[in-house]
Amino acid sequence: MLPTTAELPVGWKLSGSNSVGWRDGDTSEEFAKYLPCSATAQESAERHGYGSVVVDSPGNGGEGIDLRLSVPRSPDTYDDGPAPKAEAVTLVEENLTLYRKMYDCYTPKSASIGDSSIVFTTERFTHIIMRVGPVEVAINGVPDGRPTAEEWARVMAERVRAVLDGKKPTARVD
Repeated sequence: MLPTTAELPVGWKLSGSNSVGWRDGDTSEEFAKYLPCSATAQESAERHGYGSVVVDSPGNGGEGIDLRLSVPRSPDTYDDGPAPKAEAVTLVEENLTLYRKMYDCYTPKSASIGDSSIVFTTERFTHIIMRVGPVEVAINGVPDGRPTAEEWARVMAERVRAVLDGKKPTARVD
């Protein structure tokens, strides 16, 4: 679903999850300072499922885009793979509700992308979190980046839909 290196805009590259170490914290105190608004670590931990791939622009100094795809697992059956589609849709919607609460100080609004979504801008990034079928897609990009977070979100929604429909994803960001 994610773009291949050949499908990225000129000069962009795929990078590993260790490329954004400025957000990594080794202790709960370190982690807590990255929590949004009035959220607690427990609220943050209540999110269903996790999967991550990172795509960065040249320089990899925070100017890039961070794309994450996740299909939640059933809360009681973590070893059985992704939740069935209907349950996954519900779990992603619960995540979006949690995100709206956790990021309330940034006044999240509907992004009108995917099946449901929110968008908000923090000090460093524009964040879009959306549901496309049973898949949660999170996109974080610099507010004045090119392509924009919104452009990436529209492309990712098309790519995820294509894969869910059994087709090869062809949408790309130019």
